Amino acid sequence: MNLYLQNGDFIDEIDHRPWLKPTHPWIIYQEWNDALFMHWKVDQKILREMVPTKLELETFEDQYWVSIVVFRLEKARPRFLPHIPVISNFHEINVRTYVRMGDKRGVYFLDIEAENWISCKLANAFSGLNYRKSTIEREKNKNQIILSNSNSKRNFSMKLDYKIAEQMVLKPSIVKSLTELYSVYVENNGKYKRFQVHHKEWDIYGIRNEKIELDYQLGSLELNSKNLALAHYSPGVQVVAWNREYL
Repeated sequence: MNLYLQNGDFIDEIDHRPWLKPTHPWIIYQEWNDALFMHWKVDQKILREMVPTKLELETFEDQYWVSIVVFRLEKARPRFLPHIPVISNFHEINVRTYVRMGDKRGVYFLDIEAENWISCKLANAFSGLNYRKSTIEREKNKNQIILSNSNSKRNFSMKLDYKIAEQMVLKPSIVKSLTELYSVYVENNGKYKRFQVHHKEWDIYGIRNEKIELDYQLGSLELNSKNLALAHYSPGVQVVAWNREYL
């Protein structure tokens, strides 16, 4: 029984999942809307320096990957409480790579930028993830999205201007591998935990007339528009998350 969950049919869509979703109740609901995915091929040595050693680095098509996902997080709330727009809705940019522990692959966040400092504090307290306050400005006019981001403390700047293609695209296997992830791994002071999530399979659209100006540096990792390998858009998914599992 999905209490306090409208349009909850996605909970029962499970054929796309690589493993069964947990049977105990989820605790968090949120939506990841208007998502732009950008993907880079990166050197394994650089990633190994940035990812805790207990997590196995995952490859797709014999390549290591880092992705930046830009989206609007909306309606975030605990299971039995309503969402509060001032803290439940905000723009987010996450920088992630792909890992595995045991039989479950998932994402490991290298950086998370968000526009709302209160939401950053709450997310950090709940998850142990390192959300950082950033300046994110976004406009959407029909099928065109314009976004700018800057964080002077993080050597991170981004300007995007693109149009969303009118037709969905058939997802190549690499795009499916880079988007269909159902666990998040977190490490704090040598202690590991996993959050499992569930959503329907992402609907993927191409982008066109794109202007992508991006410069991101974290240690030896450098991402920019020149070495961008893939980019695509999704209108979004509804998401539920379960409580942390200590590993």
